[in-house]
Amino acid sequence: MRLHRLISSLAAVAAIAVLAVGAGPASAEVYKYGSFAPPKANVPNLSFKPFVKEVKKKTGGKIDFRLFAASSLVGPRNTLSGIRDRIVEGGFVVPAFVVSSLPHVNLIPDLLSFASDAKQTAGAGAETLLLGCPECLGDYAKMNTILLGGMGSNPYMLQCAKPVSNFADLTGKKIRVAGAASGRWVKAMGAVAVGGIPPPDIVVGMQRGQVDCAIAIPSWLKGFSLADGVKQLVTMPQGSYHGTAAFAFNRDFYNGLSRSEKGIFVRAAANAIAKGTIENAYILPSKDIAPLIKKKKIAKWPGDAGLKGAWGKFLSGEVEAVIAGAQKRGIKEDVARRVVETHLANLKKWKKISDEVGLDKAKYAQALWDNVFSKVKY
Repeated sequence: MRLHRLISSLAAVAAIAVLAVGAGPASAEVYKYGSFAPPKANVPNLSFKPFVKEVKKKTGGKIDFRLFAASSLVGPRNTLSGIRDRIVEGGFVVPAFVVSSLPHVNLIPDLLSFASDAKQTAGAGAETLLLGCPECLGDYAKMNTILLGGMGSNPYMLQCAKPVSNFADLTGKKIRVAGAASGRWVKAMGAVAVGGIPPPDIVVGMQRGQVDCAIAIPSWLKGFSLADGVKQLVTMPQGSYHGTAAFAFNRDFYNGLSRSEKGIFVRAAANAIAKGTIENAYILPSKDIAPLIKKKKIAKWPGDAGLKGAWGKFLSGEVEAVIAGAQKRGIKEDVARRVVETHLANLKKWKKISDEVGLDKAKYAQALWDNVFSKVKY
């Protein structure tokens, strides 16, 4: 009897083991991804969700992520440390909010004034950060994080709570800035730069009188509800922020993946960046933003000769200003110049690629793969 009971027990254990193995995807762990953007914003919807869908499919359901949006788990200033400490396995990092942790990385968004095309910025940003700036990867490594690039966005435009009619009207205005470069531009206008306001807080800042205008992306009129406070859009392009990390992952988590799984991540990142960049910067503005501008009766102003002249004068001194800013952050001048020259060359290269691929997401994804992601060591 004892022998019979023992055999029965062993059979039961074996049956449970078989069921566990057979469970496959159902037993997969769901990892965490943090974003300060609200659930309806473009970053999580247009890049992260397609990335997760591809990863889950190609790993047979083994790897999945849950999105924690709207700073529900980590916010704009602690996403990077949250990734480091594995509060989340992945997250959306904006370098301007963590300059002290990413001093070299911030050279890339510091050059935003020389970019005006989203496909250009996503491609050039990825190529410089992943292949042309070992110091930038070192910044992330110190935070126990690996980078797989991020979306490009359409150009910044001045968005104001009260309309302005000429360049002189901007004198003394309090303007929300998106990092050092836009801060220098605002000062060149004779206005007051106000930093440290994340996109979700811009409307409240306008309503409370903390800022009169904001350097912001037109798609934020919808994604971050800026249309509730903005009355005028100054349509002269004023640079394109890039170098963001839509795909930043905890290094221990990433190193725990198999080589084939890492390859899936890298390819999925290239595909998601292509899809998200083109839809966010080229398709949605005409589809969603134009009707919203009309509905909210937001006035448009292209800028006058005074504004355009000030922009040209500002650009003439930007390279040296970027290098000087890098030195203040403790970066050696020769390193700063090398990274700046590398990135300016990549911006020119990717502007040409952008013109060639047009709005073909497959062609753009292939260009990202051929020029950058196929060369990433994983």
